[in-house]
Amino acid sequence: MMKTNDLIGAVTKEFSGYQAKEYSKMISSFHRIQVSPGLSKAQDYVASILKEMGFEVNVYSYPGDGKTRYLDGYVAPIGWEVRDGFLEVRKPRNMVLGRFKDHPTLVVAHSGSLPEGVEGELVYVGEGVWEEDYKNIDVEGKFVIAKGPASIVFKRAVIERGAIGIIVFKENTSNPDGYPYAAIWPTAETLYEKGLAFSVSYNVALRLLRMLEREQVMVYGRVDARFYEGEIKLVEGRIQGKYNKDVLLVAHICHPSPGANDNSSGSGTLIEVARAAMKLVENGFRLDRGLRFWWVPEFTGIIAHLDRKPEVVNELVSVINLDMVGGHQDKVGGVLTVVGSPEFNPSFLPFLAYGMLEKTVIGFRHFGGWENLPKIRYKLTGYSGGSDHHIFVDPWVNVAATAFIEWPDKFYHSDRDTLDNLDPDLMRIVGSTALSTAFLLTSTSKKTLRDVIIISYSNMKKHLYDKLQYLVNEPYWYVKGRIKQLANMYLKALSSIERTWESEGINEVIKNISSNITQDVENLFDILLESGEEETPPRIDDKRVFKRLRRSPLHIRFIQLESVDKELARKFLRKRGRGLNTVMNYIYFMCDGKKTLEEIFDELKYVFKGLSKEDFQLAVEVMEKTAWIKEQQLSSNYPIEQ
Repeated sequence: MMKTNDLIGAVTKEFSGYQAKEYSKMISSFHRIQVSPGLSKAQDYVASILKEMGFEVNVYSYPGDGKTRYLDGYVAPIGWEVRDGFLEVRKPRNMVLGRFKDHPTLVVAHSGSLPEGVEGELVYVGEGVWEEDYKNIDVEGKFVIAKGPASIVFKRAVIERGAIGIIVFKENTSNPDGYPYAAIWPTAETLYEKGLAFSVSYNVALRLLRMLEREQVMVYGRVDARFYEGEIKLVEGRIQGKYNKDVLLVAHICHPSPGANDNSSGSGTLIEVARAAMKLVENGFRLDRGLRFWWVPEFTGIIAHLDRKPEVVNELVSVINLDMVGGHQDKVGGVLTVVGSPEFNPSFLPFLAYGMLEKTVIGFRHFGGWENLPKIRYKLTGYSGGSDHHIFVDPWVNVAATAFIEWPDKFYHSDRDTLDNLDPDLMRIVGSTALSTAFLLTSTSKKTLRDVIIISYSNMKKHLYDKLQYLVNEPYWYVKGRIKQLANMYLKALSSIERTWESEGINEVIKNISSNITQDVENLFDILLESGEEETPPRIDDKRVFKRLRRSPLHIRFIQLESVDKELARKFLRKRGRGLNTVMNYIYFMCDGKKTLEEIFDELKYVFKGLSKEDFQLAVEVMEKTAWIKEQQLSSNYPIEQ
C-alpha cells in the first residue's frame, strides 16, 4: 500500500464528481418508496451499471409482504405502487392544490386508492393526534387537515372516525413551498385501503386554513394506487481481496422522487466509488481484504439480509455509510458531518474517517501561504443513528461503522430535494474520502496500521480538547464525569483497532498510546481540581437489570403503543420528537443483561446533558411494556447469541 497522502491523491484523481451526479440523476427519476416498482427499477439500474463495469453482482431478495418479521423486531413493509393522484378545492372556488406528476410527495405513501375520486367537506383538527383534537368535531365522510404525523392522523381520523381522507402538513418556515414526504407504513394486519392521504406544503395549508376561518371548504381528491406482496432487494457489487474479509460501503437508495440529496446523492456517489475502485484495482492497487458495495432500502434491506444470512457479519471488518452527501452547502444550508463514535460501543473508524476527510478537503491556501484552508463546512459530531450504520454499531453485530451525512438540508424529505441542489464537487470530496478510507482498511500491512493509529489517535486528542471548550462554566461534576467518559471511549476505540488488524506487537503500541490519553486526562483533572466546586450529580436508585429481547435495532415505528395505557402512550408521543428517540436507542443497546438501570443512567447523564430521571424512566417503561426489553436477575443468561 502506498503512502496515505499518495493514496488520497490517486483516488481523488480517478474519482469524478460529475459522473457521480449523472448516476444520481438517473436514480432520482424513480419514485423509490420501499417495496415499490420504482425502487426495484432503481436497483435494477444499479445492477446493470455494475455488470457493465465488470463487477461480480448479486441481487438478494426477501419477502416484502407486511407480515414477515426480521431479526425479531422489523416487520417487512408491504408493497405499494402509486400511479396518479390529484387534489383540489371545489368550493368556495376552484383551486388546484397539487398533482402527483408535479409533486411526487403529494400522495402520502401507503394511501388507499380511489381512482374515481371523492369530494367532501374539509375540517381542521389541529395535530389530529389527541382525543381533544376531535372534541365536538364530526369528521365522518369528510376530509381532515392536520399537522400531526400522517400515520397517527390516518388512524385517528380515517380508521377510527370514518373520515374519507386526510391532508397533512408541517409548519416548516424554511421550506414553505415544499410538499413533505409522509408515509403510513401499515402492516398486513393494520392495512386499511379505503382512506385517501395527501401531504401539502405549509403555504398551501395556510391558504386552506384561512379559507376555513371564513367559510365552508369542499375538497376533491383522487388516488390511483395498489397494495401488493412485494420484495425487499439488496444489490451487491464485490471486488474480492486475498482474504475472505471485506470493507463494506453502503447507501440507501429508497425515498420518493426526486429525493436527490436524500439519497440519490449517496447512491450515485457509491456507484462512482465502485467504478473508481475497480479502475484502480485493474491498474495495480492490491487488496488484502476485499471491497463490498450495497444499495439497499434504508434499514429494511440490511436487517432482512442479516436475518437470512447472519454469516455475513463475520465477513465484514468495517462499514462506511453514504447518506445525503451531495447538497450544495450554499443552497441547502448543510454541514458535512462524520458520525462520531458511539459511547455504548466505541470505534476508531469515525476518527480515522474524519482525519482522511481533513486530508482530502484542500481548497485554498491561507494568505500567508503556509496552510491549506477547507473548501466546505465539515465536522466530526457525536454519535447519532437514523441511517444504516446504526445496524452495525449494535453490540450484537459489533462491526466498526461510521457515516458521512450532510445536515441540515432545508429541502429534506420534500419534493424540493431536487437534482439542481446537488454539488458534484462535494460528491467528489465525500466519494474520494470514503474510497481512500476503504482502501486503507483493506490493507493488512504494518505501515498502514501505523498510519491508521496515528490518524485516529491525533483526532481523538483534537476531539477531547474541542469538547473541553464547550464544558466551560458547566457544573464541576458534569465536566469531570464527561471528560472521564470521553477518555474511556477513546481507550476502547483504540482497542477496537485490534479487532481489525491482527498484527504482532499491536497490543503494546495501543497500550503505550492509551497511556498518553490517560495522562492528558489526569492533567486536565489536576487543573479542574484547583478551581472546581463539588456539586451533587443527579442519580436514580434503581438496581433492576434488563435485557433486550430482539436482535434488531429499536425503531419507533415498531413500538406498539396499543399495548400500554393511554396516559403512558400520551406522555411518550409528546416527548418522542424531542430527543427521546435517541435516548431510547442508547438504553436499548445498553440493556445487556448485566448493567443496572442506575449504571446506565450514570453513563447517559453525561452523553445527554440535561437528561431527566423522568424521561429516562419513561423510555424504560415504554420499552418494557412493548416487549423490547425485559427485567431479569443478574444470574440469568443473555438470550441473544453473540
